[in-house]
Amino acid sequence: MKVQSWKLLSANNVEIVFFVKSGIVGFVLPNYKNECFLKVRQGYFFGEIDLIFYGEIRKYTVMALRDAELYVLNKKDFKQIFLSEHREIGKALYDNAYKRKNRTRRAFKEATEICKKRQEFPHKEGSQGVNFLRKLFY
Repeated sequence: MKVQSWKLLSANNVEIVFFVKSGIVGFVLPNYKNECFLKVRQGYFFGEIDLIFYGEIRKYTVMALRDAELYVLNKKDFKQIFLSEHREIGKALYDNAYKRKNRTRRAFKEATEICKKRQEFPHKEGSQGVNFLRKLFY
């Protein structure tokens, strides 16, 4: 799946996990001009948190920051591989996803607060950007 920089992978039904083959994607705040608060680079993945913890609807919006190529793994195969056939890997994946879930939630909250403050005090815009303050990489 090739995704150009303008393409949003937004809040939709949780059916697949994404693996970044090339490029960079970012978790963004749609209500704040798609301000990026977390980047996912080549070799990493995302979407498993929604699949494991949230169930049906994606919690965050992800956008390609550069042209990106993604591999996808559907929910059925994900569950078969990591919850049936390779449970030990699935356990490690679950533990890592739990930590990432908390980091992502914290980054989302901090980024949202910064953007709200920027709206309240526009004369300071640019002095503290979300990308400058929070560059978490998976």
